[in-house]
Amino acid sequence: MLFRILSVIFLPLASACGSGTNLEDTQIIADPTLSFMASPPVSWTYFPIITGTAGTAPVASWFPGQSETQTDAFQSAQNDVLAAVLEAFNSENIRSDGITTTVTYSPDMIMNCFLMVAPPANSMLGRVAAGAVTDTALVTGTNGVTAAFTMCPPPANTMGLAPFEPYIKPVQVVIRGYSATRSRWRQIAADMLSILNSRYHVLFRSEITVATS
Repeated sequence: MLFRILSVIFLPLASACGSGTNLEDTQIIADPTLSFMASPPVSWTYFPIITGTAGTAPVASWFPGQSETQTDAFQSAQNDVLAAVLEAFNSENIRSDGITTTVTYSPDMIMNCFLMVAPPANSMLGRVAAGAVTDTALVTGTNGVTAAFTMCPPPANTMGLAPFEPYIKPVQVVIRGYSATRSRWRQIAADMLSILNSRYHVLFRSEITVATS
């Protein structure tokens, strides 16, 4: 499910234009789309509810800090991006009254490794580093039947588990209510990247690109 939520904040009283070194840098952009690829923090994902044997508690299939539902995971992503936008504007001494920010991001269900209980087929097993989900592997099973892991993390040759691959997600942020040069927007994007990485554990796999909406 793809989420789009509009968060209303506040309008800048004035736009400050950066001095560009070429025509592209001096282009005035209103309401840009900022796009990037990233391995998201665990809170931007959610975990499956996996029942144990009869009469036992659900299996601990989650990472610390992971969201419980897809809606919660998107809300976490939206809140973090929104906070980064506000702080980036503040760092550049830009008033943020009336700015609106729309985040487009689709959270995935990802589980932590657990023992004793067979994981669901076609579920995604994650690996985490520095607070971000960096890699995932698909539980394929053998002839459609899965088996419980015998150790965590599972070794690379585990039967019924596809190889781990980098986990990278696209994110788009549309910021409305402010106009500035492309050079200025690039500086705002650089501030956002630093804030999201250092404070919210977003592992960037690309730069943040600035385009007209």
